[in-house]
Parts: sequence; C-alpha cells; structure tokens
Amino acid sequence: MNVLNNPNNHFLSYSDCIKSLLACFCVVYCMSIMGYSSIIPLSIIISLSFVRLSTFGKIVESLLVLICYFVLFDNDLINMTEYKIRPFYFLVIIGGFIILFRRFKHSVISPFYCIAFSYFVSVTVYFFVTSGSVEQLYIVKFIFFNIGLVAVLTYLPYKSNFPVLIRRYLQFGLFVGSFALIQFINNKYFTLFKQERLQHDWFNVFPSGFFSERTWLSQYMALACLVTFYAYMKQRKSLYLAIGIFFIFIDMLCVSRSGIIPLLCIVLWVLFPLTQSVSRLKMLFHLFSIVAVILISSFVFETYFSNEATILYEKFNVEHEGIRGRIQAWDLTLARMQDQNYNFYLGNGFEWNAYEDSSSIGTAIGAKSANVFLMYLHIYGVLGLFFICTFALYIIQKYYHACKSNRSPELILGFQLFFSFIGLSFFVPFHQYPLGISTLGLSLYILRNFSAKGKPC
Repeated sequence: MNVLNNPNNHFLSYSDCIKSLLACFCVVYCMSIMGYSSIIPLSIIISLSFVRLSTFGKIVESLLVLICYFVLFDNDLINMTEYKIRPFYFLVIIGGFIILFRRFKHSVISPFYCIAFSYFVSVTVYFFVTSGSVEQLYIVKFIFFNIGLVAVLTYLPYKSNFPVLIRRYLQFGLFVGSFALIQFINNKYFTLFKQERLQHDWFNVFPSGFFSERTWLSQYMALACLVTFYAYMKQRKSLYLAIGIFFIFIDMLCVSRSGIIPLLCIVLWVLFPLTQSVSRLKMLFHLFSIVAVILISSFVFETYFSNEATILYEKFNVEHEGIRGRIQAWDLTLARMQDQNYNFYLGNGFEWNAYEDSSSIGTAIGAKSANVFLMYLHIYGVLGLFFICTFALYIIQKYYHACKSNRSPELILGFQLFFSFIGLSFFVPFHQYPLGISTLGLSLYILRNFSAKGKPC
C-alpha cells in the first residue's frame, strides 16, 4: 500500500506533539540560565532529536530534515560573520554533491529554456567579473545557496520522503510556535529569566521565534497552517484542526499583514475538490471545519487580545507607514532604473548602495528589492523579467492542469505553497530569505513528484 494512503500511517501523533513541547521547554529552561545567546549550541543539540542516522539510507532524509530545521533559525546571532553565512549552507553543499552523483532520466529540454538558462548564466558571469567584492559575494550566495537551496529541495527528496517532511514540518511548527507563545507572555505580562527577553529583536513586544523579525515567524505559522490543513484533509484527524487553531493564533499574535496572504490560498480546496471517492457532503463538512478553525481563532484573538487586533487592523490601512514605505521602495527601485547608466535590456546587476538605502527604508530596493519581479528587472533587465514571468506562468499552468486531472491533496498543497511564495514575494522580500526560498523548493518538489499520476514531471 502507498505510504501516503495508509490509514495507519499518521503524519503526526500525540507523542510527536509532546516531543516538540519538551524540546521547547528545554530551550526555554536553558535560555533562562544562559540567556538568548545560547541559541547557537541549543539549536544544534535540539536538531539531533529530529533526525535519524541509523542506516545509510536515512542520510538523505536526515539532511532534508536538518535543512528545513535550520531555516527556522535565521538571525544575526546564528548567522556567521557580517556577511550572514547561515549554518544550513554547508548542508546545501552536501545535498548538491549527492544530486551530482545521481542518475536522472534524460528528457528533451525545450529551446526556450536553453536560451533562458544561457542568458542568466552569461549575464551573471559578466556581472561577477565586473562587480566589486561585496557584489561578488552576493552573487555567490545567490547562485550557490539561494538557487542551490531550491535545487536541493526540488531534486534531493524522493517521493517516499514526503510523509517525513510533513511530519517534521508540523513538529517544527509546534516547537517554534510554543516558544513564540512563551516569548509573548514573557514580553507582555512579566519579564522572567533574569529580566531578559527571549528573542533577537529584544525591543519588540510581539514574538519572533528564532527569526530576526516577527514577520518571518508570522509567515512560517501561516505556511505551517497550510500543511496542517493538508494533513487534516488527508487523514481527517481532529488533532490537526486543534493544531491549526494554535498556528493561526500565533500568526495573529505577530501582528503582521503578510501572515494573512498564505491563508488566502485555502480557497484552492474549493476550486479543486478532491477525488470522487470523497462524497460532496463530506468534502463540504471538512471545508467548513477549516473555515470554522480560522473564524474561531480570529474570534478568540479579537476578544482576548483586542489591542493586538486593533494594531493588526490598522496595518491594512493604505495610510499606514508600512504600506507607504513599501510603495516608496518600489518607486525608488523604478526611479533608479531611469538613470542613464541603467541598461533596460540587460539590467544593472547586483550592485546597490547599502549605506544610502539603509538610511530610509532598508535594503529592500534594487538588487535587494522587496518585490521579486522588480528585483529581477533591476538585476537582469526586461529580458530576465520576461524569462522569470514565463517560468512562473509555466509552473502555475502545470499545477492547474495537474490539480484538475489528479485532484490529489499533495498537489493542492504544492499549489498553495507556490501561490504563497508569489504572493508574499510581491509585497515583502520573502524571496530573499531562506524561509521563502525553501517554500519555493518544496512546491517544485511536490510538482515534480506528484503530477502526472505520481510520476516525476
């Protein structure tokens, strides 16, 4: 029997939940003694409880779990040196070598993708040769660790690794979410643990987990919610609905607009009903259960955390400084493209003035643009933007036809992850950070392994 269709093979058990909570309490206890700076050794020690290296065949599985785990630890205390060399970079290199020694079925590659690949490679090499050392380092990180992470998560996992990835994703969500809840309680109501706030952005009342900002935690909780609803639609366990309420609650505690975007992708369950083996009445009941979870979480949040709810509502006002700052960043990126030195067709490369940009709205412009399409337009010009838009539309088209013909929960989840990546990367620099890059990689992995009746596409 297929491991995904085995009713006795639950993604998450009560013992898994207990293990995640115990890991959270261990971290909190150790930080109460050694401070938040102890996150470096603690993250390594806790990671050992989530991997299995009993046999050689589990190395790939363990490598994937570790990559997804260390993506959640993204702040300046963990990132090495001022150039933000993240710990999982070394895991990506190992995964890349494993992929190189694998045998893949040869398939015909269209001339269009050969042209696009040649264009990106040649332009990137040109910018690398003509740029300064800072831009060269950015190019190396962009190629080997951003695109490399997408490649590893797309081609390294087998289809059989999917249940393990779902299980760990849910466990990590509980682990980080529980820690974030303790952060919020400690920050808002009383300061425990030697008067120290247990987070990187110590000045912030709202939780940020192990991330550098609460925005990334909010996005991760929303994505974990999508995974939870997938598990519920697949196995019909009420435990997943309870976990979904918890994830949405933590998402709202972060008071971030971007955390709402992935939740909108739940509508795909309505657009692509599951296989005919599920009656329409049961399908409507399960969809109603998911909507009820969202409504209950929102009601509890608004009732007992009215101040936070008010702040969240105000963030959707077009006059809010966050929205105006995002529009200003887009305008500044477009304005710089009007300079005489800008090449409209080939772009302006990876160069940006970090000092000047950080004085007003951060480095979310130009090559560091908060909008993924503006970023590629700035770096690679209109031709690069054309290739990227074509690729995005191709993935959407592949997912649409796969979901329409196959209607598997796995494909719907992958479609939701891809739409979340596009939606978030349009408004925030989701594509610039490991969480966003790993989300894209997982969505492409699902498309590759579960479309065309389970055969890799």
